[in-house]
Amino acid sequence: RGDTSGMNPDGLCGRLPFEGLPRAVQKQICDLRVEAPSVERFVSEDARAMLNTNISNVISKALCKRAAGRFRDAIHMKESLQEAAADKDLDEYTIFISYRVSTDQALAQILFDELNNAETASKRQRVSVYLDKERLKHAENWEAGFCNGLRKSRIYK
Repeated sequence: RGDTSGMNPDGLCGRLPFEGLPRAVQKQICDLRVEAPSVERFVSEDARAMLNTNISNVISKALCKRAAGRFRDAIHMKESLQEAAADKDLDEYTIFISYRVSTDQALAQILFDELNNAETASKRQRVSVYLDKERLKHAENWEAGFCNGLRKSRIYK
């Protein structure tokens, strides 16, 4: 099993997916008809606002009881979590990059590529960067998307 002393299995929600006396929990875990509850059911309202659907889906897939429904390995789970964290529909961005297309487009792209999904110095959070070229959805109004991204960002550059 390895050293799990630093791990908190109920850290995200503040509780485990199944509760009760040990035998009741064991029965819930082993019964293939009883699905693990959605993480969204147990997180606070504040946390729910930060939890995007893709992250919730990754957690549900990780808790799937049937092997065919789970990730093949930890690498695939990590990739799915990174994709979910980099989702274009984030509720908040750490950094907003504004630039002049004619002179700063290449630099803005380099900044985005280097900063997006990087870890903060404390390694407690991934950086999410708003760059219109990367974040605007196809056929989305540029001005509306720009204003929305700016409104949802903490740092502006």
